[in-house]
Amino acid sequence: MGNITASLLPPQTWQEFEKLTKGVVDVIWPQHGWHHYGSQGQSQSGIDIFGYDHNNNFTGFQCKKKSLTSSNGELLNHSLLTKALIDSEIIAAEEIKNPSLDQLIFATTASRDTKIQDIIRDINHQRINHGKFKVDIWFWEDFQAHIERHDNLLYWYYTDILVNVHRYDKNVHFLSMLKMAFSRPAYAREIRGEESGGDFIKAIKDTMEAIQTGKLYNRRGDLLATSFPYTSLTQQEWRIAIGDIYKKLDEIRKLYQKGLQKKEIREHQTCLEVLNNELADQFNILRVDCLKSLNTVLSANKLESVDSELLHYRNHY
Repeated sequence: MGNITASLLPPQTWQEFEKLTKGVVDVIWPQHGWHHYGSQGQSQSGIDIFGYDHNNNFTGFQCKKKSLTSSNGELLNHSLLTKALIDSEIIAAEEIKNPSLDQLIFATTASRDTKIQDIIRDINHQRINHGKFKVDIWFWEDFQAHIERHDNLLYWYYTDILVNVHRYDKNVHFLSMLKMAFSRPAYAREIRGEESGGDFIKAIKDTMEAIQTGKLYNRRGDLLATSFPYTSLTQQEWRIAIGDIYKKLDEIRKLYQKGLQKKEIREHQTCLEVLNNELADQFNILRVDCLKSLNTVLSANKLESVDSELLHYRNHY
């Protein structure tokens, strides 16, 4: 991306920081998808987010939003994390089983601190020697480096920065948001491999809402990214393509409802069962069409395409 053009401020709340952390790992390690762990008020066993990194390590993130200033308003040059807090979160994370963690990463809004780095390095060295999961830490400088390398993160979380440095492109803003929507498991594989019926149809409806309103929500109803309606795209051919995607998603939604009524679809907690092979083929073909259309528009805007197992479905039938 070239030289650093702006200094990015951390989110103001812990909820926003947790959302940003998930957004970053969704972009830099997208292989299997990342998930929030539990909900507010539940015991989270030392982690807030979990998934698999680029080396296929089962990884948990413990997000710690810490103030950058003292009670007197002075900029801190050290982290407010403590060894006692780190130790207690590690003990909690060790309770996670089936599978156990391969790695725990502390994510903090605090600035890089050599004291905390030394503590983490010492803990990590001892744990590796005893065959326990690894421990690492990301300071705010690490987040800023990731965000600066990926324009889509800037569009999702720091649009004002892009506007001020004259790099803002409203087409890229919308398409980055839509690409995130189509990176969900509902568009990743054949219908028989979906996580659950509820997850599948919720992802379809969330994507339709994102196209119409520019607001993308996750399965829990948390706002992930904001943009604007697809009708604001600057090229008519792109508006037509995205409009056609919306229609195909609506067709999937209608087919799903009919399948439930005819008892051709069974929703289970951990899987989706489609008893009619022709219906399953329709779901797969419609989603392939959506992905191909979206990738054409992404390519026209010099954006990376969405990769999906579905795009190999029967060699594009």
